[in-house]
Amino acid sequence: MFEFLYRVPPEMLQQGGRTKGLVREMLARRFPQLGFERQKKVLADEFANDSVVTEIPETLRKMGGAQALADLGVVDAKKLDEEITRIATDPAERPRAYLIWHALSLESWVRAHL
Repeated sequence: MFEFLYRVPPEMLQQGGRTKGLVREMLARRFPQLGFERQKKVLADEFANDSVVTEIPETLRKMGGAQALADLGVVDAKKLDEEITRIATDPAERPRAYLIWHALSLESWVRAHL
């Protein structure tokens, strides 16, 4: 089956605008009680973003904020804290959660290399 699917053109695999559309359609016909036509793809983005916005702000707080970056003049620590709080508390900002991760990783790197 893998060899077959590897050779199938992408537009056929995405029949109906859904990934693995060709397989979903066949399985849905064969096993209608399993609901393959209704299943949605699960992405880890939301889980990762939720983890970032719940755990990293607290970690940065325990570290005393992004003080090393502020000392170098790279960030304004107060504005960065405000931005992190906004991203962490506003659901519309969740796609920007990676910025919180960047702040933590850059702060950690700077502290290790000063």
